[in-house]
Amino acid sequence: MSNNEGKNVFSKVFPDGTMIETIYDPEAEETRLAILQGGVVEVAQEYVDPKGDKYMPALCDDLIRKGFVKLPSACAGYTDIRELFQKIRKEFVPQSVDLPPQFQTVASLYVLLSWVYDSFQTIPYLRVIGNWGTGKSRFLQVVGSICYKSMMAGGSVSMASIFRSLDKVQGTFCFDEADFKTSDMSSEITKILNGGHSKGSPVLRMDVDKKTGKMTTQAFNVYAPKILASRERFKDEALESRCLTEHLLPSKGAGTPIHLPDGFGGKALELRNALLGFRFHMQGQIKAEPSTLRGLELPRLKQSALALTSIAAAISEDVLGETLEYLATYENELLIGQKHDPSADVLQCILSLVMKKRSIDRPRWRIYMKEIAQQFMESGESYSELYNGHDESNIYAQNSVSPRKIGSIVQKIGIKKHHDGRGFYIPLPQELRTLEILAERYGFEIPWVKGTDGKATERPQPPIDEDDVSGADSVPF
Repeated sequence: MSNNEGKNVFSKVFPDGTMIETIYDPEAEETRLAILQGGVVEVAQEYVDPKGDKYMPALCDDLIRKGFVKLPSACAGYTDIRELFQKIRKEFVPQSVDLPPQFQTVASLYVLLSWVYDSFQTIPYLRVIGNWGTGKSRFLQVVGSICYKSMMAGGSVSMASIFRSLDKVQGTFCFDEADFKTSDMSSEITKILNGGHSKGSPVLRMDVDKKTGKMTTQAFNVYAPKILASRERFKDEALESRCLTEHLLPSKGAGTPIHLPDGFGGKALELRNALLGFRFHMQGQIKAEPSTLRGLELPRLKQSALALTSIAAAISEDVLGETLEYLATYENELLIGQKHDPSADVLQCILSLVMKKRSIDRPRWRIYMKEIAQQFMESGESYSELYNGHDESNIYAQNSVSPRKIGSIVQKIGIKKHHDGRGFYIPLPQELRTLEILAERYGFEIPWVKGTDGKATERPQPPIDEDDVSGADSVPF
């Protein structure tokens, strides 16, 4: 059935490759459609698809007029991705914000990525961290002003408006001061960020139907680029590996203007027009290239960074090399962070116990939560340096760690447990391979591959009767 009344949209890609994008003339305060069809771009008030459905530009409401959503005003002619990248990297960004060179490259690449993000299955987030006066808000203003359908939101924004804006606009969302004070808001934003980095992961929310007053379940599409500015890292480890992060320091140089330079808005609009031409030109041409991830190891970071390295490779080998250098450094930071959390410390205790038990008889071929807890506390002197005295729930602050707490951490990192009359334990024959995989993921040397003396040791051998791991005659440590 055709949609004769018409539907207002910000953008849409049709199965035949036709693309429509809302553009906005700020002088006339009027929206229109830029239409790419058959390799030709035209501007019109509506588009009717082959099924007879009519599409019209997004309504020219306050979201557009007051600049919450930043749109191009026309589709400029596209020349070359290298030239466009250099305009962003060398001319536009450094004139208004002071960034380290490698992150300046990454941020400029992210702008290009934002305009073709729907060509990829997974995308990363761009984030800066810093205290007051380090230029976080300026960074969002500058980079966000030329991203695809960018929307700027501060810490006072409501969660309902975030969900609806993302679902409606499907553009780049810029969070300023993304340190939400309430646990409810923190939980909601975590849902958006965990679900918004890959296609096909809508977020479900309960909402009140205005007509009936009843609670209904709504699905919101939150897959889109996101630029974040905050003062602290996320506690969620998964989110950390999905963010490409730079720590900003107070600028001492005289090169960064106190206010945005004259003509900034006009230059940003000019670039958005050129970037719309880039989006239209790249339709069907850009794709993920796994070979561009060379040297990276962390699976989640590789998944997130693939879109960025694919864009970098399309520009030049030099740009890809600089991007990979940044990603390698960031990967190392993530690995260090992983090694300094309770999950990693518990894993290290388990690996140590495996080596202790490698020559012990069959009834002891298992590791009980009690002995992991004891090993953890025996290593407490080194762990205590990580304790933050303001968080009494921190595992490092406790005088003793219960087997139950250890068991919850073991389960969290994916190691299976069994139970007998003496408590929960890890059945080593089944879980040895899992331990090897986790050791690699956390950046630990596998003890039976390379021992403390630097020499390879023999892989621990399970008992002959591998299936018998739950007998009542088991003897705990």
